[in-house]
Amino acid sequence: MNKMNQAAQVHDWTIDMVPAPLVCVSVNYQILAVNNAFVTLVGNDKDTLLGQPLRQQMNKASWFAMQNMLAAAIEQGQKVEQYSMRLLTTAGDLIPVLVSAEQTGSVINIVCVPYDNRINFERSLIAKRSEAAEQVESLSESERRLRHKQQEKEALISKLENVSGEFLQTEKMAAIGQLAAGVAHEINNPIGYVYSNLQTLAGYLDDLRQIIEAIDQVEHISELKELKQTLDYEFLRTDVTDLLRESAEGIERVKQIITALKDFSRKDDFELQPCDLHKAIETTLSVAWNEIKYKAEVHREFADIPNVVCHLGQINQVLMNLLVNAAQSIEHFGMITITTGSEGQWVWIQIEDNGHGINAEHLPRIFEPFYTTKPVGEGTGLGLALAYNIVRKHGGELRVDSSREQGTAFTLWLPIAGPKGMTE
Repeated sequence: MNKMNQAAQVHDWTIDMVPAPLVCVSVNYQILAVNNAFVTLVGNDKDTLLGQPLRQQMNKASWFAMQNMLAAAIEQGQKVEQYSMRLLTTAGDLIPVLVSAEQTGSVINIVCVPYDNRINFERSLIAKRSEAAEQVESLSESERRLRHKQQEKEALISKLENVSGEFLQTEKMAAIGQLAAGVAHEINNPIGYVYSNLQTLAGYLDDLRQIIEAIDQVEHISELKELKQTLDYEFLRTDVTDLLRESAEGIERVKQIITALKDFSRKDDFELQPCDLHKAIETTLSVAWNEIKYKAEVHREFADIPNVVCHLGQINQVLMNLLVNAAQSIEHFGMITITTGSEGQWVWIQIEDNGHGINAEHLPRIFEPFYTTKPVGEGTGLGLALAYNIVRKHGGELRVDSSREQGTAFTLWLPIAGPKGMTE
């Protein structure tokens, strides 16, 4: 056995020691090596995978994200941490994974962690929260007998709030990770036509420069008029205005998406504030638009409602879960209707779809953690449970009305004065 074969065997043995699925690719994304965990994940064999383009193991959205996010980071020498992707198996299934990557020399090492690991992490957080809640309850019993335990109780309550906040932020960032390719696509569209407009403007500037320079060169004004007519000056003059207007609109669209993404992803500061729920709806629609626009037309029926005292980031999370669920329930192309209104000291938001609806036997359990009617890999069963707990924490209610093949309507009721106002 020569030294080259020995080196190859050592390399294969080394990457097979990595427990997570690992694929090594060249700078142009040709597969150079895979470990046994990756082979098991995608259901293929090493000989078939080696030398193949990495894009064959992804759908179009994930490959787009790979090119627009991972490649850009790697080219700048940065390490990529946990981007949301979907790998395509030999059976044609899509497996959601969190991708981390780093370049070493001319080789890019990509680790693909299945979402099961993230779900286990979230379950661990839930267990921590339940454990902390039980300790708080036990301490409350002891507090009636021992007043000096007050300080310990407050420390446990603080621990519970920290774990709850960590869980909320984890789920929120996971949702953004799943929508990352869509958000990148929404930004890429206006940037694309702004770039195209700039190229067109560059050509127009060359024509206008010819006209300006001709002023000092022509002997008769008729020659200048003839040059303007040849270059179609009137068209240039009007089209320049249109190109600048379209480019400004494109940049404004990018600004709106970035602002919405920033508002949605920021970590809550645990302070209740008066919030504009209509703005919250529009922010959430901007972040999730690529997930919705191919499945449904969104119809708004907004009433004149007051601001509501709430945690805006948490309400955004509730709206995100309800809107994405509505889009996913529509098989082909349908309608999502968002209606708002107020009644007494309450404000309500209804999100209604004309999708496949929910069977009557499932309705009593839809707010239970980890209960889902979606296929494996498409849902964790945490979205509605999280939304329900957030609404209850705000002193509100989350109601559902659904029938099979008739669609579903979720109605979110929130007290205008916030949870503190409901207890005073």
